[in-house]
Amino acid sequence: MNHLDPETISKRVRAPVFIVGAPRSGTTLLRVILNRHPQLAMWGGEVDFFRRLYNRRHVFGDPGNARNRDRIVTAYLAIEPFRRLGLDAAFMRERLMSEGVTWRDLFASMLRACADSQGKPYAGEKTPAHAMHVNTLCEWFPDCSIIHLVRDPRAAVGSLITMPWATRSVLTGARTWCLFSVAACAVSARDNYLLVKYEDLATRTEEQLRRICGHIGLEYLETMLKTNPAESDPRPHIRRSYEEITPERVALWRAELEPWQQSVIEAVAGDGMKQFGYEPETKRAPAMHMARATLEAFVETAFQKLFRSPSAFYHFFQPANLVDEERWIERASSIYGRLPLRPRR
Repeated sequence: MNHLDPETISKRVRAPVFIVGAPRSGTTLLRVILNRHPQLAMWGGEVDFFRRLYNRRHVFGDPGNARNRDRIVTAYLAIEPFRRLGLDAAFMRERLMSEGVTWRDLFASMLRACADSQGKPYAGEKTPAHAMHVNTLCEWFPDCSIIHLVRDPRAAVGSLITMPWATRSVLTGARTWCLFSVAACAVSARDNYLLVKYEDLATRTEEQLRRICGHIGLEYLETMLKTNPAESDPRPHIRRSYEEITPERVALWRAELEPWQQSVIEAVAGDGMKQFGYEPETKRAPAMHMARATLEAFVETAFQKLFRSPSAFYHFFQPANLVDEERWIERASSIYGRLPLRPRR
């Protein structure tokens, strides 16, 4: 074990902890594992602070104004993703209203309240899309830890296209992987940035967790790897994150992807694969494969616009109405996920 005295730990801890990466890269799995640490509370879902709140700051106004802050807090605490966390809304409201006088303070208050609710000194969260905002995170929280989790794009996209809420297009999925993976590297020169490969986490779990804990400044504990029946999530695409991590997960994509899909992913994500040490296994994707992938992405975009038009209405015309927008996003995902064209595991 890594035995660190409390004084050393307190001086070294980089908090809050932010886990970022492309969708289906294992970010939820890592969040669950880190949350088992007795000193670190990881937000139970995705805060998604920038999409839901900060990017709408021109609508909500400056949180330094109490009336604006009340609108922000009321809107956020009413959405279903927050309600699913089971946190005390009255407690959260009191904390956010008293502490959230700037956008940075509002985010920090959310994380501190989460830690306090679990009786832990440090907090963190995982929102894959926060990869697009790592510079801001480091400006707001200079002592934070950015953990960038990277997974083979063939595996990440192979998993992504089976999700009810996600794209079914390998072309779109590969582009998303590239976008998020490159964006997170914007702070790679900082000493608070840590790159972790999912494949290493799955095959050399204890070694990687010791590395992660050392980076954060916490002591590695074996209990972090012990699954707990009390930890669960009824949603099938999240349930696996609470199960024991196994090396078999690494190669699942070989059975999930068709050859043409693999060739398209490797064509689109080739530069990123080289950057992170993943080797392509196919020759240059034939034009017919790329044409098929492009048509698939085009058709999907049409379906997405159709099913998500209600949420788009709220986003553009009632941007402060987070409750109805989130409700329609979930409805659209539910309907879209039931379409027979989606591959099933």
